[in-house]
Amino acid sequence: MLEVTKKSSKIGILLRNPIDSKLIKKKLVAPGGSFLTYFLNKILEIKKNGFKIFVFEFLETDFGYFNFNKNSEDEIKILHDLLKDGGIRIGFYIQSGNFLTSPIDEFLDNAISEICTITKFYTNVGIPKDKECPLILHIGGAQGDRKKTMEKFCQNFERLDEDCKNIIAVINDDKPSLFSVKDLLPGIFYQIKVPVIFRTSAYSTNQGSLTLRESLYLAASTWGIKNNPIFIYLPNDIESISAEEINPYGLQLDILYDNQIPEPKSTT
Repeated sequence: MLEVTKKSSKIGILLRNPIDSKLIKKKLVAPGGSFLTYFLNKILEIKKNGFKIFVFEFLETDFGYFNFNKNSEDEIKILHDLLKDGGIRIGFYIQSGNFLTSPIDEFLDNAISEICTITKFYTNVGIPKDKECPLILHIGGAQGDRKKTMEKFCQNFERLDEDCKNIIAVINDDKPSLFSVKDLLPGIFYQIKVPVIFRTSAYSTNQGSLTLRESLYLAASTWGIKNNPIFIYLPNDIESISAEEINPYGLQLDILYDNQIPEPKSTT
């Protein structure tokens, strides 16, 4: 198993699916093609900008588009070199609409299947199954009771195997009716020790009455000594945060900018 040690702070990008994502995917890999091929093409193209951390967003359609089991030894070696010697950090962010808190069994089963698919990909290509390469999840809809919904998340989290549990991190929501860092700290981190990622948005961020600095610090405090906390930052005209506030109290953070550069056109 490849071992990746904690490095100095990194700057990177959250790779979100653009509107024409299907066209862009086809330029890099055909439907049913290797996810590892697509994944490496994206990293190799974008790291030219000096980025060192990449988090890939998954939509529900992506799980049917890619083959997660088609992995060449040459590409696996390239990935290992990037993670170990190249100092690259990676992660994955599920935005499929299936949640561990779903009241509908089909959607709950889909959520578990998606988590297991990505965890198996980690195993197949030798990605470390720990918080250095996190799998980021939303809690889901509040269903009228945030506390009970987080309890349900914790209960269904226990249905996962240890490899799945070891890579999961949770992230705050934009809407005030959903989950802020202030909710996630007692409701998730204190209960099952899953770390929290703080993300700002294009409009006023749901912070549960906290300041940006306070939300960032609380989220960062949930990460252990080995792994840098991750902060996903999208500047907006409503709220701002200074360079000093991005790194409160001398914390070492890895900062992801939210899709601030164009998607790669092709690697051919």
